[in-house]
Formats: sequence, C-alpha cells, structure tokens
Amino acid sequence: MAPFIGDKMIFTNDSTGYALAGNYEVYKTTNSGKIWERLHRDNNYSYLNFTFSDLQLSATSIWAGGGHGFIELSTNGGGTPIPNALFAIDTTTVSSNSTVNLVNYSRSGYNYTWYRNGKLISNAYNASYTANVYGPNDTIRLIVSNQLYADTVTQYTSFSRGAVITGFTPVSGAIGTQVLISGLHFSNVTGVSFGGIPAASFKVNSSYSIVAVVGKGASGNVTVTTT
Repeated sequence: MAPFIGDKMIFTNDSTGYALAGNYEVYKTTNSGKIWERLHRDNNYSYLNFTFSDLQLSATSIWAGGGHGFIELSTNGGGTPIPNALFAIDTTTVSSNSTVNLVNYSRSGYNYTWYRNGKLISNAYNASYTANVYGPNDTIRLIVSNQLYADTVTQYTSFSRGAVITGFTPVSGAIGTQVLISGLHFSNVTGVSFGGIPAASFKVNSSYSIVAVVGKGASGNVTVTTT
C-alpha cells in the first residue's frame, strides 16, 4: 500500500473512492485505497496555495470546490485517471548473487517500462537485473502508462559495494614502509594486510586511498577487508 495524504475522502463502495489532495487536485482509487491516482483536469487554474475544501458525489457526477470560490465538475466519474508510478528497490540479494529486484507498487494492468542508467531492461510489472558491485550506483526509472496518460519516477540504488584495489606503491618494502593503496569503495575498510599478515597501521584517506604501514609482512597479496 502506497502512502497517501488526503483532505477529504468519500467511498462509493468497498473499492472505489475519491479524495482531495494538493492544490485543486482530486484523486481516485479503485482498489480500496491501496493506490490513489490523480484525475485529469481540463484547466490549470490555481490561486496562491488555495485548495479544494469540499467534495460531493451524485451518481456519476463529482463536485469539488470551495477554495477561493473555485468549483470543478466531472460527469463521467472522473474519467481515466493518470497513472501513479511507484516502486521500491530491493537490494537484499546483492551480497549473495549481485541481483537487484525492482518491486512495482503501481496499479496493475498498465504498460510498464524500466530503464537502468538510460537503457531499457524490462517491460514486465516487476523487474530485476545483475548489479556491478564495483561500479557506481545505478539510476532506475519506471514509466507507467495507459491509453491516455503516463507517469514516471526515478530512484537511485544505495547499497554497500565491495572494495577493489587498483594499485599500490611502492611494490616492495621493509618493515615500517608506508604503502599508498589506490582503489574504490574504501569507506568501510576495517583491515589491511601484506602477504596475509596485518599491517602495523593504516589510515583511510578517502574512498579511493589508503596509507598503510608494513608490519611483519610477507611476500604475497595486498589485501583490504571491509565490513
């Protein structure tokens, strides 16, 4: 169920209802309030921050008015509503299989178009994709459309990504040598080791840079450990 704040609601039956919200806007639900969709207006009248203050129904007629004396009337139940694009990004499986699940909360029965970083990935109701855990966060956009109107929403992934070492200098050194380690996603580093032996100390300068001091290290891999 998507959050919705309305000033006044009237239901005509168990599933269909109307509500006032925003500046001179009327919303409609056909699934008992789970999803509210804005009704189309044939004008763009507004006055300061005035809103409708009353809503009345009569058969298929809908009256909304009261704000600065402005009244709107619909004689066809509000007509076709404008889709409300809603989705959530589920990253609970990223750590196990790099999969991001896109969970759609929009009304079913419409047309859906999913884009990841500007590229089409799906036209299904829900979608998923394999994330690059070492790359930048993704931009996800959902377009929901019916025969007359469309709505779009954009969100961004924000999950922890594994650290990656791209280089280090010098490539060899004795105990006490300072080594500059370059890479990505160092913000959550909890340890550095040389040849499997922990560094004497280390400092994370940024998400791209670490300075570590060689302890009783041995020849082998330079390793960083993150949370």
